[in-house]
Amino acid sequence: MDFVNDLTRIVRDVQRVVVATIDDAGMPETRAVEILDADAEGLYFIVDRTTAFYAQLAARKSLAFTGVQGASYGECATVTLRGRVEEMGSGLVLPLLEKNEAVFEFYKNEESRKNLTVFRMYQGAGERTERHAGTVARTYERLHQEAPVFHHRRLRRLQGVRFEMSRRVH
Repeated sequence: MDFVNDLTRIVRDVQRVVVATIDDAGMPETRAVEILDADAEGLYFIVDRTTAFYAQLAARKSLAFTGVQGASYGECATVTLRGRVEEMGSGLVLPLLEKNEAVFEFYKNEESRKNLTVFRMYQGAGERTERHAGTVARTYERLHQEAPVFHHRRLRRLQGVRFEMSRRVH
């Protein structure tokens, strides 16, 4: 199964995820968020512009989330992603809400939607873990993310440090 299909499954089967951001003091902060849509460009969710959540996303442009599908530990799937987000604006709020009846019911009048905006997770990495009949299967995925160029140089430096440290010990 490809990753876009996995994103669509998140919206269909998991939908509500726990999202973590970092506050101004550098501490993690979590909240439950409805993932409203997914396509080849990413995952979409709404945020109230008057909240600390909005301020954290606007300032840091990143988040991590975990969603769980299934009721028991032994028979479930989890999806965890961390990555980059961007604000898409308020023009997508109504179309996204109309796709999600329960969420639309909460924001059914225009007054309740006036402070909402849409964010899209467009880049990230994570894993899907499935537990079934005593087995665990993990799939690691990337969403529009290339391996960073600096990674290989840094790894060589770290390997050099390990080599130097091991030479001193022996």
